[in-house]
Amino acid sequence: MLRLIAVFLLVSLGTGTAWAGTVSLDFNNESSQFSYIHLLNREAYGDSIAGFRLLYNEDRDTFLGTVSAGVKGSPGTIPGLETGVQISANGSDTDSERMLAIGVGLFLDYSPPILRGLGVLAGVNYAPKVFTFMDAEKYLESGVGIHYAFMPRADLILSYQNVLVDFETYGDVRVDDSLRIGIRLEF
Repeated sequence: MLRLIAVFLLVSLGTGTAWAGTVSLDFNNESSQFSYIHLLNREAYGDSIAGFRLLYNEDRDTFLGTVSAGVKGSPGTIPGLETGVQISANGSDTDSERMLAIGVGLFLDYSPPILRGLGVLAGVNYAPKVFTFMDAEKYLESGVGIHYAFMPRADLILSYQNVLVDFETYGDVRVDDSLRIGIRLEF
């Protein structure tokens, strides 16, 4: 998994002439999550993006890594609404279980101009049995949050995330079930 992330980083560093992306760091006392989304291409109808995420949960002694690619954009005439769809590879290796899940995700970010920087986030990522490998049978990740833009390119985020994996041996295991505070920077 680390090799895959290293290859992605090297490729993303060499693609394009200018950096454009989003970095996010979320945490609480027991877990932390770092994510990076790189803008690959911007067009009139939306953006092509690629990203990765690293999640560590000390309570459950779990590392979860994700590599993703997708598109995002504004669907029509609703100011402040951005939606997206992505394909992601999610992997985890603990002492007792290993998992690889290829999932499809939907996400939205709604920040109406009338709220002056306040917005909501939501997302879901699902991998059925046919796209889960190693010791896993299903993968479901969901999350909701609110954010406030205290600067034009910096947001404070309060979010809840739930990652549920159906393992062959142990059944349904919550890999992550956390409320976090964090910051998101766009450049």
